[in-house]
Amino acid sequence: MNHDDISSAEPAIFLGIDVAGQKKTFVAGLSSSERGYKLVLPPEIMTLEQIRDYCRDHNVLGVAIDAQLTADLKENNGFRYGDRMLQGYLPKSCSNWVQSANCLYAVPARGRLLADHLAPLVGTIIETHPRASLLFALGLDSLVDIKKYKPRPRQTPIQRDACKESALSLWRSWTNRYHIQCEKDFRSDDELDALVCASVVALLHAHPKQLWRVPSQAEHPVGRGPLYVIRPDKKYLRRLRAYR
Repeated sequence: MNHDDISSAEPAIFLGIDVAGQKKTFVAGLSSSERGYKLVLPPEIMTLEQIRDYCRDHNVLGVAIDAQLTADLKENNGFRYGDRMLQGYLPKSCSNWVQSANCLYAVPARGRLLADHLAPLVGTIIETHPRASLLFALGLDSLVDIKKYKPRPRQTPIQRDACKESALSLWRSWTNRYHIQCEKDFRSDDELDALVCASVVALLHAHPKQLWRVPSQAEHPVGRGPLYVIRPDKKYLRRLRAYR
């Protein structure tokens, strides 16, 4: 092989992308290690072009994107069958975590644009939902933190600090559960979401039975990548009944 063969020159990277606006899209990358995973790309802000270039220049084996990557003409209200299915596995008070593509405006469009540009460069492209995955993995004992780790408009500085503390607690719980080595912890919801996205696509390659491929009934879907989240276990499903 020649010196341009990046697939053998460096370890495979699993990239998680929390799509938002141009100055708020976070990316994180994991590689497999002897003890689990290593955070090789700490969460950082990138433009879509920078993400494309990173995947071109590195051995990125898989990407998970937090954005709705598929659509069907019959699902014209923006809710797909899988979105409704996912809502059914959340506590009733958390059903708004899964939003209509019509309400998210530019996020699905940016996600699909990115997926199209990554398709020639990356072997695996999937969609994921990091907040649902956090709940399914960490369980209902973590529900309070998962509810409040995302800041809302017009919060006071004290409330925003509380969000950061919840994000930090969830970061530590997640990295401990999946044996992720990192030099420092992170405290923002965007950084945490990017890490969870990267973890999901890494698990798809190493431990696919730990994931749930959310069903789709679209007759003529367009887009790229099925929706995968952490598979909720029996304990979670038993306890969920009290929250419905």
